[in-house]
Formats: sequence, C-alpha cells, structure tokens
Amino acid sequence: MIRSTAIPMTYFDLYAGLRVVAHLVATWHDRFRQRLVLAELEPRMRRDVGLTPGKAALEAAKPFWRP
Repeated sequence: MIRSTAIPMTYFDLYAGLRVVAHLVATWHDRFRQRLVLAELEPRMRRDVGLTPGKAALEAAKPFWRP
C-alpha cells in the first residue's frame, strides 16, 4: 500500500504564491498599457523610435499575455 503524506501549506507559501500572481498581473497590465500607447503613436513619434507602421501594428495587436 502506498501512503502519501500531505505537505501542509504555510502562510509563507501562500504569501509567495500571491506575490507571483500579483507580479504576473502587474506585468500584463504594463504590457496592455504600453500596447495601447503604441497603437496611438503619431507617425513622427513612431519613426523617432525606429518602428515601421507594420511593426508597430503587429506589436500593438498582440494580446497582453504574450511577450
């Protein structure tokens, strides 16, 4: 007979997990905001940062969860 022992979750483990989730959500939010701004850039500003209209459109169209 195989016995399994449950490892109790400590508050530290829960806190660490919540920190990971919070960091992920913050990263997603940053990407979302940056892509909104990129989509609204004027052509002159896009040229200043070295992006073609096609590359800017591709990057702005990415979903927030994709890097």
